[in-house]
Amino acid sequence: SHCLPIVGGCSHCLPIVGGCSHCLPIVGGCSHCLSIVGGCSHCLPIVGGCSHCLSIVGGCSHCLSIVGGCSHCLPIVGGCSHCLPIVGGCSHCLPIVGGCSHCLPIVGGCSHCLPIVGGCSHCLSIVGGCSHCLLLLVDVHTAFLLLVDVHTAFLLLVDVHTAFLLLVDVHTAYLLLVDVHTAFLLLVDVHTAFLLLVDVHTAYLLLVDCVPVFPCLCTLPNRCLFVLSATLQSLGLYATI
Repeated sequence: SHCLPIVGGCSHCLPIVGGCSHCLPIVGGCSHCLSIVGGCSHCLPIVGGCSHCLSIVGGCSHCLSIVGGCSHCLPIVGGCSHCLPIVGGCSHCLPIVGGCSHCLPIVGGCSHCLPIVGGCSHCLSIVGGCSHCLLLLVDVHTAFLLLVDVHTAFLLLVDVHTAFLLLVDVHTAYLLLVDVHTAFLLLVDVHTAFLLLVDVHTAYLLLVDCVPVFPCLCTLPNRCLFVLSATLQSLGLYATI
């Protein structure tokens, strides 16, 4: 029963301990699978298909660049103008449909607003107060919901189809995935290509080495299974692992 449903089907899940046929192909398999390092263009299909993917190391334009890349940007659909700058700059904005005025300033600027249809006064303030608030936007092409908390520099991505919550800490280059159904927290270190799974119920951490062609699920206690010293407090807790 320790499995992670990807799409919701009976066979699209990841067994933690092993057993039944509920498994998640890492390097291959059907389109509803999670490819960490293998496969062409090093991408992670969320829903399935070539355009709904999350690039961990790099790849085509339909990908999510975590670190690196020109001007530290996040291509959503592809192309040079459809990007979300994480670090800064005054003109680093996210065009929703395209054009010059349909943008979302993340850092800098006087009016931190989210134009939905267009115009200067059409903004969405979630938290309220100062201008550094939680900004939401929906990419209608990929059905990704993006939330940016400029205080903590966390980029949150929600795939409305699979109910996956993806969080990117731009400081540590950690990609975090939370399955809201099973309360599993997945962390991908893009530098070492390690996939870490945290069961937030039992506070167990499982480590999967995805560098080999066939991912190695470490079974030795001193390698993969750790009991966290404290209960999970926040998403930043991975820093203590």
